[in-house]
Amino acid sequence: LDKPSFFEQGDAIAAEEQFNGYKNEIEKNHKRGAILSCVFSGKAAEGINFKDDLGRLAIILGKLITKTVNII
Repeated sequence: LDKPSFFEQGDAIAAEEQFNGYKNEIEKNHKRGAILSCVFSGKAAEGINFKDDLGRLAIILGKLITKTVNII
């Protein structure tokens, strides 16, 4: 893919910088787009509004995490 890619970082400042980079790429050329990779419980999941061209497609991948200890 010939799209700029941004990956959510662990701390809030880096996550905001990544989101701003993603947003700027979308505003420069909304037909080309960009990729923002993040986790549901991360910073991008808390209070960011992906309106209009910022959120045209969502791909959700999941991993089942089971308990390894029986609590009964």
